[in-house]
Amino acid sequence: MHSLNQQCNAFAAVNAIFFHSCNTPDKVIKALAHMGISISPSSINNAVHSLSRESARNVRQLGQSLRAMLAYDNWLIIKLEHGVQPDDLRCSRRLWETSWLNPSVLYSPTPPRYSYENLLTLHPDPPHPSGLSRSARFTAWLFLDALFRHGPEYFRQFIPLLPTQKLSN
Repeated sequence: MHSLNQQCNAFAAVNAIFFHSCNTPDKVIKALAHMGISISPSSINNAVHSLSRESARNVRQLGQSLRAMLAYDNWLIIKLEHGVQPDDLRCSRRLWETSWLNPSVLYSPTPPRYSYENLLTLHPDPPHPSGLSRSARFTAWLFLDALFRHGPEYFRQFIPLLPTQKLSN
């Protein structure tokens, strides 16, 4: 049935791909093909090339969709699921538009200079009635906590007055 009908050779094709992945010698594969357990070595090579081309095309399309992430350990491309849309990843598009890896971008060897001060504007500290920044309030809380818990016995009475949320308001 294998040699007469293209629809009935899935078993032989799956076996053949397995034999190929195990580096089975061509002599053995030819013998198995004559028994109907495998397909011929030339058919295996055609199938592997076809699967490789299709896989490369799928990887290219997924990468261009901006709905994928890369894992560099084994160079995997992983499709992002759970409703991720290209607009959610607009930073990826921006990175690609400025990347020196992008062949359509004229690359400048001197990138723009940024300092730590640019990071300070990412999440601005809202004004607080005490006039202290969030960092200064946290430092004050740490100081009082250490004083009340580890300082002279007199200060233990003030432990209940410590706010439970260190960075509240």
